[in-house]
Amino acid sequence: MLVLLLFYSADIGNPIYFDTGAGNECQIIDICSIGSIIGNDVRKALPALHVFTGCERVCVFVCKGKKPPFQRITENCQFVSVLQQVSLVGDMLSIIQLYDDLECFVCHMYGSCTGNDARQFLTAVPESHWKRPAELFHTSWLVH
Repeated sequence: MLVLLLFYSADIGNPIYFDTGAGNECQIIDICSIGSIIGNDVRKALPALHVFTGCERVCVFVCKGKKPPFQRITENCQFVSVLQQVSLVGDMLSIIQLYDDLECFVCHMYGSCTGNDARQFLTAVPESHWKRPAELFHTSWLVH
């Protein structure tokens, strides 16, 4: 929910508050403040980053979590641009055309520079755990 609120926050034009937590851990988050801190470009890349890295309970990047992918995109405008394109396209063919750029993002997550390095990492992972490009994105989650 937070990702979608951030994505649309600039378009809504009114203050948006998100009530989260339970019991003594409740907090109200000012969505517009977060949106202005991270900036419009990163905000528009968030839906694709969320889908690409997995949901709140399952992280696709083994031993990385959700924070490092977010930090990587904030440090590299190329990754922001690629994820913006993924967030805004509505068809898988367009996403598959971005495969090399997404592969580069994954390589940077694991500290390698090339797709060959990433493929060597994948050889250590059973093929049944691999995700094909079409499986990386749940198109029903993409914002059109």
